[in-house]
Amino acid sequence: MAVSINLLIVDDHALIREGLRKILSIEPGIKVVGEAANGQEAVDFCRNHQVDILLMDINMPLMNGIEACKIIKSEALESASLP
Repeated sequence: MAVSINLLIVDDHALIREGLRKILSIEPGIKVVGEAANGQEAVDFCRNHQVDILLMDINMPLMNGIEACKIIKSEALESASLP
């Protein structure tokens, strides 16, 4: 049984996102489940979808990648500790 990694691409440049999606989508075991243009979109996406790995830019408008990762990690730990 093949393991599939759900990956979210986060970058404010559409061309970068598109290129990464094309490269990663041909890789067996990696499923690009979505794209986001800023940190806030990434946080919102992770709240509603199963994401295993984030490929995230640091410098983005609205919310940078570091702040988004802190929020996503915090919320993932909170949900993991629920009974």
